[in-house]
Amino acid sequence: TRRLLERAGLPSGGRVLDLCCGRGDSLRLLGRLGFHCAGIDRESVVSSAQLKYPELPFSIWEGGPLLFGDGYFDA
Repeated sequence: TRRLLERAGLPSGGRVLDLCCGRGDSLRLLGRLGFHCAGIDRESVVSSAQLKYPELPFSIWEGGPLLFGDGYFDA
């Protein structure tokens, strides 16, 4: 995650969507580095991730259109 952020050149404070966020480890790192982030994954995965990191913003997604408007995220 750190290497990808370095290559992307995103400024701190940018908005990042972590699609298929898994356990939320990258989402946690993004938040610690000053990014505004959201993690999205299947219900079974998000339920587990929320137990590990209850302070992080997770959403359940089972496919279809995302709940965010076009251009909302920087990456």
